[in-house]
Amino acid sequence: LADNPVRLAIAELPALNAARQADNLRQALHDLKQAGLVDYIILGEPGGQHGPASFENMRKLLATGRYHVLHLTAHGLLNSEKDNAFALVMEDAGRHFELVAPERFDKRLIEQSGLRLAFLSACNSANIELFFKSQRDLAGRLLSLGLPAVIGMSDRIDELAARVLANRFYDDLARLGRVEMALAAARSALYDDKPGQRDWGLPLLWMRPGLEELLDKDLDDLAKLPRPSNAEIRAAAQAEQRHREPPAAPGKLAEQAVRKAFQAYGLGLSELALSGLGERLSERVNSPRPEGLPLAEV
Repeated sequence: LADNPVRLAIAELPALNAARQADNLRQALHDLKQAGLVDYIILGEPGGQHGPASFENMRKLLATGRYHVLHLTAHGLLNSEKDNAFALVMEDAGRHFELVAPERFDKRLIEQSGLRLAFLSACNSANIELFFKSQRDLAGRLLSLGLPAVIGMSDRIDELAARVLANRFYDDLARLGRVEMALAAARSALYDDKPGQRDWGLPLLWMRPGLEELLDKDLDDLAKLPRPSNAEIRAAAQAEQRHREPPAAPGKLAEQAVRKAFQAYGLGLSELALSGLGERLSERVNSPRPEGLPLAEV
């Protein structure tokens, strides 16, 4: 290992629990499947009937043209030996690892597949620096090949955050058909789950211009579908938190946020400048919105 930096980097990656990953996906899609709104298969599940999650196995399935969404959970590696080029760490047919470069995804595969969305639950799969340098990140590659929408991770994401993200995203995608709105809801769920951390900012969406609805919606079946239980758990936890701690006034919260923002840039903010700001913001927040006023300025 010491003589091969790539193998050393792979050896240091935390093991992915394939059985738990499969269970996470089943939980995320359970209500949708029960309502007959989605069907899926899972590659790479221990003892599963569909075999290892190898690139070639995935390619054969996508070439059938039967699938609209590819959800790919794998380690993403920035290869220091090749100018930080990105590669997925995937299984091969013998369940050993292989490095899959973005170039393995070609235009013929994307055209054959009929995919509408790739959800890349892989670290650095939407690395911003790589995207603007040469599109060697996987998300940029898939977008350039004609995929309508791609979600990738801008940095490392842990398993728990990935689970919350998938749970909320697929439920809202089925309800709305709009990928950007579903991701916004998922980001909000991540923020609620870990408000002091940056997890909510890790998923990035690349989307082709003019795309409105990604998927058709069955409104009658969706109307009967309950919200995912994890949202109820979060709401209960927040209610408990509110019960323990009296909420701060909106003006005071705004004042704290302004002060924190100035400190982040190394700037001072005098008490004189803040005087009365909290009260004015509180009045603005609590006053009714005038009729006809837009929700956002142009």
